[in-house]
Amino acid sequence: MPENIDYSKKCYVLYTSSDDEFAAVGKEYENPYFRDQNDGIFYLCNLFQNEMQNSNLIIRMHPNLRGVDYEYVHKLRSLEGRFNNVYLIPPEGKADSYALMKIAEKILVFGSTIAVESNYWRKPVILLGRSFYSGMGVAYEPVDKAEIPQLLKTNLEPKDILPSLKLGLYFLDGGIPAKFYDQNTDGEVYFKGIKIYDYSEMDKFLASVIKFVHKNFKKRILVN
Repeated sequence: MPENIDYSKKCYVLYTSSDDEFAAVGKEYENPYFRDQNDGIFYLCNLFQNEMQNSNLIIRMHPNLRGVDYEYVHKLRSLEGRFNNVYLIPPEGKADSYALMKIAEKILVFGSTIAVESNYWRKPVILLGRSFYSGMGVAYEPVDKAEIPQLLKTNLEPKDILPSLKLGLYFLDGGIPAKFYDQNTDGEVYFKGIKIYDYSEMDKFLASVIKFVHKNFKKRILVN
C-alpha cells in the first residue's frame, strides 16, 4: 500500500482503463457523462478537492499504460501532487490493486473489468462510462452527470453479487467456440493449432530497435 496516504479518511479508489479499449467497438460504448476518461477524472479530482475534503481519491492507472507515450497518459500523470486529497498511482507503481480494493469506501470505474471483481467482493461500484456489464446490476449507474456527486456522497450498499457470478461463468464456459482460434489458461494463443505471438528474444530486440529508430529519427526499418 502507498505510504503517503492518510487512511483515517474515507478512500475512494478509481481504476482507470486504457482509453482505446472500446474505441473500435461501437457508439454504444461512448461515455454518456464525459468527453473522454480524462475529462471524467479531472472532474472527479475537482469534486474531491472542492466538496469532499474529508475523503481521498486514489487513482490506480492501468498497468497496461506502462511505457505508453500518448498525450492522454501524460495528461493523467500530470495529476500527481496537484490536489491535496488526490493520489495517483502510476502504471509501474507497486501498489496492490486488491489491497486498494479492500480499503475502498467505493470503487469508481469507467468500464474496467475490476468492477465485476469488486462487486463480487461486496464493494459498492459506480460505473462512470459504458461497459459490457452495463445494465446488469454490477454497479450503480448515474442517470446523468448531475447524479454523480450524490452517488459519491451517499452511503451505498453493495449490489447483489449474482451478476458477477453470471459473468464469471460466461467467461469460463459461455459463447460459441471459435473454429480455428484457441487460447489456453496461460494466455497462449493458437490459430489452427499453431502457437502465435510467440516472439524470440531476438524478435523482441529487433522490435525495440525499430521502435527507437522510428521514434527518434522518423525512419522505418524493414526486417525480413
